[in-house]
This record gives sequence, C-alpha cells and structure tokens, in this order.
Amino acid sequence: MVEHFQAAHIRLLAMRPAVLVYFLLATVALGATGAPPGDADDGFAPMLLPAALFCICVLLILLGIGIGLAGVMALCASILAALGIASSSVIIGIFRRRFSSGLRAFHYQVLAALGWPAGIGLLWCGSNLFDIHFGIRRGLLIGSLSGICGGLLLAFALDGIARFMCRRLAFR
Repeated sequence: MVEHFQAAHIRLLAMRPAVLVYFLLATVALGATGAPPGDADDGFAPMLLPAALFCICVLLILLGIGIGLAGVMALCASILAALGIASSSVIIGIFRRRFSSGLRAFHYQVLAALGWPAGIGLLWCGSNLFDIHFGIRRGLLIGSLSGICGGLLLAFALDGIARFMCRRLAFR
C-alpha cells in the first residue's frame, strides 16, 4: 500500500506543471477574480481597450517590420547563392582549412559584387553631371571595371585595418 502511495505521489510530482496549468485554466474559466461578489467596480477600466489596441498596433507594426527584414535577408541570401559567392567562400575555407580564409574571400567577393553596380551608377551620374558622352557598352565596361576595382580596393583597405586592430588587441 505504501509503495502504491509513493508511486502515485511521484507521478503527481512529475505532472505538477500540467496540474498547475489545469488549475489556472479552471480558475479563469470559473471567473474567480478575487473580488467580492457585490463589488461596485466590477473590474471596469476605461483605458484598458485603448491601451490594448495600442499594444496590438505596435505588435502588428513590429511583426510587419520583422517579416520585411526576413524577406530582405532571404533575397540577399538567394542573390549570394546565385552568384556563387557563399559557396565559393565555403570551398576556399575548406580547402585552406581556416575559417578566416573563407571569411576573407567572402568579404572580398561581396565588396567586389557591391562595387560593380555602384561603379556603373557613379559613372552614369558623373557622365550626366559633367556632360561626358560614353556609349552604352563602353560605359558599362568602364563602370564595371572601376566599380570592381574600387570594391576590391575597399576590401583590401578594410582587411588591412582589421588585421592591424587584431594585432593591436592581441598584444594588450
């Protein structure tokens, strides 16, 4: 008899969170608010509905922002995968057996890919601003080359700054 009581007690302890949840749900369902039955207030709060509506509006705005950011990140990831930037960086990191080599290759490739349309756009703006006439092919070629070179130069400069900072922080 004692062993049966102990086993039942152990099962009850294992079910404690579920029992607590059921108790709280029953309390809410039965309407036990803790106020006396003849209370004149009856839980009326005039600003509860506007506050709840404000909170729901903020929640929906933040949800929309989160969905928008997730869409932008998914678009960026698909572009990086389509261009082969992510996979080639991973392959470089695996072949050299260093994470930093793969990260550095990713850094160089991303800045070169971002510099490409930036170079074309800057050449187009500059040619319109200074009244220089290029053909479409020549403008695309010069803009592409200058953008890629500028992106790689920026990547090289940022890589040098990062190496310098890592050396300075390592010797402290």
